[in-house]
Amino acid sequence: MKKMAPMFQGNKKRLYRDYIKKNMTLDFNSPNYAKLRPFWDDFVRFKMSEEAQERVRKNQENARRKTYHHTIGSGGYQTAVPKWEKAEKELNDRGLVPESLEWPKRTKH
Repeated sequence: MKKMAPMFQGNKKRLYRDYIKKNMTLDFNSPNYAKLRPFWDDFVRFKMSEEAQERVRKNQENARRKTYHHTIGSGGYQTAVPKWEKAEKELNDRGLVPESLEWPKRTKH
């Protein structure tokens, strides 16, 4: 169930990118798209609406202004924190004391 929402959102993005933006229609005879026929016109109408276009414009503007992008990787903190702790331990083993040694965990991470 956790994967259902992201997969559905990704599918809608692909449909918009591959079909609506290119002014194409789905092949409803295909088993993959047969069940979408009753909803296709409403989906296209919504994606081409003024509200949806304004949302796209606003999101693009926000993305352009973004200066700090995620660099932690797909594993998130679960994989990054052990690497950070290992690096800190290696510094301590060499006799170097990182300035962040006494910082609270939330500040370090």
